[in-house]
Amino acid sequence: MNTHLVRVSTGKHWLATALYLLIVLAVIAGFVALRWVTTLPERVDEQQTIVLGQTRFAPDSDASVRVVVQDFGAGQPIAGAHVKVSLKPVSGWAIPLFEGQTDETGSLPVRFHVPADAPAEALLIVETESAVGRDRVEQPVAIQREYRLLLTSDKPLYQPGQTIHMRALALSTFDLTPARGATVDFLVEDPKGNKVFRQSVTASDFGVAASDFTLADLVNQGNYKLSVSIGDTRSEKTVEVRPYVLPKFGVNVSTDRSFYLPGQRVEGVVQADYFFGKPVAQGEVQVVGSVWDVERMVVVDISGQTDENGTYEFGFDLPEHFAGSGLESGQAQFALEVTVVDQTDHPEQTSTVLPIAAQPLVIEAVAESGMLKPGVENIVYVLTSYPDGRPAPARLQISVDGGEPAELTSGEFGLTEFTFTPQPGGYHVLDIVAQDETGLSARRQVDFEAEYGSDSVLLRADRAAYVVGETMNLVAFTPVASGDVYLDIVKAGQTLSTRSARVRDGKAEFAVDVSPDLYGTLELHAYKVLLDGTIVRDTRLVVVDAPNDLAIAVAADKDTYLPGEMATVDFQTSEAQGQGSGGAGVQTALGVAIVDESVFALQRQDPGFAKLYFLLEQELLEPFYQIKGFELPAAISPGEDVEQIRLAQDEAAKATWAGAPVLAAHRPINSRQEKMSGVILAQQKGFERIGQASTAGLILVPLLLWVVVLVALRRTGVVKRSLVRLTVASVVILLLGGCLAGWFIAIGEMFYYFDPEYVLIPLAVVFGLGMLVFAGYAWVKRDPAAGFLTLLTLVWPALLFLLIRASDQGPAPADALIIAGFLAYLLIPGAYLLFGQARWMQERRFAGALVTGLGALSALPAMVILPALLSFTGMQGMLMDGVAPMPEMVGIEVTMVAEMEVPVEKAAEEPLAGADSEQAAGEAPRLRQYFPETLYWAPEIVTDESGFVSLEIPMADSITTWRLTALASSQDGRLGFTTRGIRVFQD
Repeated sequence: MNTHLVRVSTGKHWLATALYLLIVLAVIAGFVALRWVTTLPERVDEQQTIVLGQTRFAPDSDASVRVVVQDFGAGQPIAGAHVKVSLKPVSGWAIPLFEGQTDETGSLPVRFHVPADAPAEALLIVETESAVGRDRVEQPVAIQREYRLLLTSDKPLYQPGQTIHMRALALSTFDLTPARGATVDFLVEDPKGNKVFRQSVTASDFGVAASDFTLADLVNQGNYKLSVSIGDTRSEKTVEVRPYVLPKFGVNVSTDRSFYLPGQRVEGVVQADYFFGKPVAQGEVQVVGSVWDVERMVVVDISGQTDENGTYEFGFDLPEHFAGSGLESGQAQFALEVTVVDQTDHPEQTSTVLPIAAQPLVIEAVAESGMLKPGVENIVYVLTSYPDGRPAPARLQISVDGGEPAELTSGEFGLTEFTFTPQPGGYHVLDIVAQDETGLSARRQVDFEAEYGSDSVLLRADRAAYVVGETMNLVAFTPVASGDVYLDIVKAGQTLSTRSARVRDGKAEFAVDVSPDLYGTLELHAYKVLLDGTIVRDTRLVVVDAPNDLAIAVAADKDTYLPGEMATVDFQTSEAQGQGSGGAGVQTALGVAIVDESVFALQRQDPGFAKLYFLLEQELLEPFYQIKGFELPAAISPGEDVEQIRLAQDEAAKATWAGAPVLAAHRPINSRQEKMSGVILAQQKGFERIGQASTAGLILVPLLLWVVVLVALRRTGVVKRSLVRLTVASVVILLLGGCLAGWFIAIGEMFYYFDPEYVLIPLAVVFGLGMLVFAGYAWVKRDPAAGFLTLLTLVWPALLFLLIRASDQGPAPADALIIAGFLAYLLIPGAYLLFGQARWMQERRFAGALVTGLGALSALPAMVILPALLSFTGMQGMLMDGVAPMPEMVGIEVTMVAEMEVPVEKAAEEPLAGADSEQAAGEAPRLRQYFPETLYWAPEIVTDESGFVSLEIPMADSITTWRLTALASSQDGRLGFTTRGIRVFQD
C-alpha cells in the first residue's frame, strides 16, 4: 500500500513538473517569437533585383526585358548572378523563356520569343540567385496584338439621301501584320450623339473591312462621327452632312505675301476656273476685307472684272491698328471674302485669312530633352521663322540669365543650336534677339526648368530618322563619370533590345545596327540605376523607315473622256524604286475612290496620310513645334541631293519632337521594395498573432488560477466556508470600487491628468516582494498548488508585456478581446483570497495571511480597472448620444436617358428619332442630283500576283474633273498611295 502511494505521489510530481515546463516554455516561445518578428527586416538578404520591361507583349514576337542585380548593402553590382525568366499562365505550368548570368555590371539583357499560342493573361516571372541572396519577381502581363485602324471615306461632305462609303485598314502596331479575320465594328453617330448605324465586318486577308450607310432624306444636319473599332482599339473621323450645291467653278485667291505687318500694302490675284479646265472670263469680282472689334467691321470693298484668263488683280492698304485681342497674342487676322459671278449669273465665293503679325519674326526655343539636364552640356534648338511658318535665316544674340550674349546664325532653314551647361534645379532664362538679312528683328525670353539631383542622363542621337541598314549612333552624357548606362529600344510598347555600356569620360556610347524589325517609331530609353535603386533616365524618339514602299502606276486609255463614255483604267502595284516605279510587282489590295473634284473645293480631305498614320505614333503626328518644309525626314520622302536635305530635316525633326511625351516609359520593379513590403506585412501579421495569443493567455491564466485553487481545496472540507468569506471580501471590494468610481466621476477630466505610476510602481514592488516570499514558501513546503499559483501569477504580467510590445509595433487585438482580458484579471484577487482563507482555516496561518495579503494587493489594480472601464464605456455612450444620427437617404430618382439607336433600315427611310419635326419640316427640300458625286467606290480590289488589275468604269453624264485616289496595302504591311485626275469634257 505504501509503495502504491509513493508511485502516485511520484506520478503527480512528474505531472506537475511537466506542467511547469510547459507553461515556462510557452512564455519563452512568446518572447522568442516577439524577438523573431521584431528582427525580420534585419534578416532580409541584401540582394536587389530591378526589372524593367513592358506589361504587354505581341504573340509570336521577340521581346526583351532588362534585369539588374545589385548588392544593396555594399552598393555594388553582382556579377554571375543566375537569372531565370518564365511565363506562367493563369492555370497551368510555367513556360521557360530564358536563363543566363549577369555580367560585371550586374546586368543581363534578357531576350526571348513570345509563344504564338501564349495565353492572353499570364505572369512574367523573373528569378535571380547569387551568393548574396535570391529574389522572385512576378509581373502580370497581357499577350495580345494591338492594331491601328485607318478609317477613310469616299469624300468629306455629304448631302441627305447620299451614301457614306467607309473603309478601314487594320494593321498591327508592332509589325504591320494585317488583322486577318478580326471583327471590325463600324459605328455612325449623328450631331446629337444618336447612334444611327452599327455593323460588324470581318477583315480580309489584307486587313481591309468596308461598310456603307445611306442617309435618310431628312436627317439631323451637321458633323457626323464615323468610328471603327477592334476590341478596345478605336479610330474616328468626322464628315459633314448638309444640303449644298456643287460649285461650277473654283475661285482661288493669292497674295504677294504670306503675312503682313499693320499698315502694309496688300497685292493679290483672284483666279477663277471651271472644273473642266476653262477660265471664267469677264466675271464680276467683289473683294471684301474685314476685321473684328466688338463686331465685324468691313474696311475694304473692291469690285472689278476677270480678264480672258479668269484673272483679277487687286490691292489695298491694311489698317495701322488692330483692336480687340488683336496683336496681344502675337498675331491678328484680316479676313478676305471674294465673290465671282460668271456670265450666266452663277456666283461662287471663297474666303481666306491674312495673318497680321506683331513681330516680323517668330522665335521658338526648345531643349533637346524638353527639360534641362544638369551637369552636362545641353542643346537648345532655336528656330526662327516668319509668321507664315517659312524659315527665317537670321543673326542671333543669345544670353543665359543675363550673362554675356553669344552670337549665332540660323541657317537657311531657320535652325541653330545653342549649348550651355545648366545647374541642378531652378529655372534658366534665355534672352534671344533675332534679325534677318532685310533688317526685320524680334526678341523673346524663354524660361527652362532644370532637373534636380546630382546625377542625370542626357541621350543624344545622331539623327532623328533612319533607314533600315544604317547604324544608329547614340551617346548618353552623365555628370557622374562612373557606373553604367543601360539602353532599351522600345517599339509599340514592347522592348525589342536592351544594351549596356560603361561610362567613360562622362559619356557612354552605343552603335545600333538598324534591322528591319525596328521599322516605325522607336523610343530610346537611356538610364542609370543608382545605388539606392533610383533610376535617372532620358528618352528620345526616332523614326526608322524601310525602303519597302509600294508604287502605284495608274494608266488610263484616254486623257479626256466624253460624258457617258467607258474608261479603262489599269493599275500596277510594285516595289518602289526611288521616286518612281519599276520594281518587282507585288500583289495588293487596292482601295479605289473616284469623286467629283468640286466636292473637295467645298471641304478638303487628305487620304495620302496613310503611311504616316502607321509609321508615326499619334504624338508625333501633332508635334509641339511646326516647321514648314519638313513634313517628313528625307528617309521617308527622298528627293534630289538626299543627304543635304536629310541633314536639315533631321535637325528639324529633332527640334520638332524634342520634349514629346514619353509613350511607354516602363515602371521599374524593384525586388528590394517588394521584399521589404512583404517583410513589413509579415511583421504586422506576426505582431497581430502574438497580441491575439497574449490576450487569450491573459484570459486563460485567471481561469487556470481558479482551477488550481479548486482542485487543491476539493478534499479539504473548507471550500464552502472559504467561499462565504470570499463573498464578504468581494462585497467590501465592490463597495470600495464603487466609491472609487464615484470619485473618478466627480473629478471629471482631472482623471486624465492622473499619473498611475505613483500608485502602480510602489504597489508592484510590494507585490513582487510578497511573491518572492510566497515562492520560497512553496519551494520549502513542497506545496504544488502554491507553486502553480506563483508561476501563473508571474506568467500574467509576462503576457501583458508581450501584448503591449506587440500592440505598439503592430495592429492591436480587437477592443472586445482586450476588455475581456482585463475583466478576466478580476478573477485573480478572488483566487488568492479563496486560497488564503482556506489555508487560514487549515491552521496554516503564515500561508493564509501571506496569500490573503497578496490577494488584497492584487485587488487594488482591479479597483482601478473596473471604474476605468465603466468610465470609458460611459463616455462612449455619451459621445454616441451627442452625435446626430445620420439622416436617411432621401429617395432621389435618377432617370437614365437611354442612348437612341435607329435601325439601319429605318435610318435610310425615315427621319431619325429625336429630330425636331418642325425644324425638319421647315428645311429646304434636297436638290435633285443630276449625276453622282462619287463615281466609283471599291474598298478592296485584289490585284494578281504581279500587282496588275484593270477596271472598266463608265463616265457619268457630266462635264467635270474626277479625282481618283488609290491606297494599296500588301499582306506584309507595305503601303502605297497615289492620286490623279480624270477629265470629262465636251466642246
